[in-house]
Amino acid sequence: MDKGIWWQIQDALFPRTCLLCRGRLDGHETVSRLLCNDCLGDFECNRRACRHCAEPMTQAEPVSGTLLCGRCQKNPPAFHQILAPYLYRYPVSELVQRFKSQDHMLLNRLLSDLLSDYLMGQLNADMIKRPDIILPVPTHWRTRLKRGFNPAACLADAVGRQLTIPVNMSVLRKQVMTRPQHDLNREQRLKNLDQSFALRHQAEIQGREVALVDDVVTTGSTADVIASLLRDNGAASVQVWAFARTPNQRR
Repeated sequence: MDKGIWWQIQDALFPRTCLLCRGRLDGHETVSRLLCNDCLGDFECNRRACRHCAEPMTQAEPVSGTLLCGRCQKNPPAFHQILAPYLYRYPVSELVQRFKSQDHMLLNRLLSDLLSDYLMGQLNADMIKRPDIILPVPTHWRTRLKRGFNPAACLADAVGRQLTIPVNMSVLRKQVMTRPQHDLNREQRLKNLDQSFALRHQAEIQGREVALVDDVVTTGSTADVIASLLRDNGAASVQVWAFARTPNQRR
């Protein structure tokens, strides 16, 4: 049976609605058949950003040939670059929050599809190196027990399968239960994260190109701490993949 006819029959029998506006989805032109094109058009893309940390840069900021923010010029991060296609603003923030608290299997499909499409475009255009291995940002076991899952691990697993890149869930471990970071500035975040992550299997990252996956990057402090750990233990380079980047975090 023709795929288009199959979708028409399925829509007639089991009509679906957009996860955001609840409007009826009308076929194959929707993202993962979960989001309408109008709502997808409301996503803010992170186009004008620092090429290292993906911090969104304002139009008033000077644009150099390398497009680096002042912080990265002064203190280069341990990771090579962050790739985050969207800004963490509504409706992206709404989807990510729901992904972390409810319907995570359904929303993981949507977020991973969008992130994978973006990354595939970057890989095909030779804008980024293809990593040898993908690692999710780990959560402490108490946090994982309370939530029931690790959002970064779900996202990493789906992206790895779509890009056919191996994913290792056990290389990194969060060994210290840190305080919530949302109300901390960058310096406080780095101090809060000190010694909180550990490496289990050093051989897995020796001499390898690593992609570290998270759902959202806020200041980049978590990515910086983990990238330092990986590089100190032999990783050739570390790039960070995230669905969204929080703007205006230069505190």
